[in-house]
Amino acid sequence: MLNKSLLQKSGLATLQVAQILAGLEPGERIPTVTELSEQCDMARGNIQIALNNLKQNGIIQLESHGQNGTIATDIDYLAMAQY
Repeated sequence: MLNKSLLQKSGLATLQVAQILAGLEPGERIPTVTELSEQCDMARGNIQIALNNLKQNGIIQLESHGQNGTIATDIDYLAMAQY
């Protein structure tokens, strides 16, 4: 059985991460999971779930660049606002 408080936390993390990423332009580096975790005051696992939720729903597309970080290659701002 799923723990409802975990679903609520991951949902809240998704909303907070979406708000942060909405301020970026395609081609910009996104904050690291650690930075997002600190900004949202959430556990790293919830931040990773949030990023996966946004990617799976086609709201953001990310491209890893190793030590240079992760780049947002595409952001669907309308879908993000509706999310």
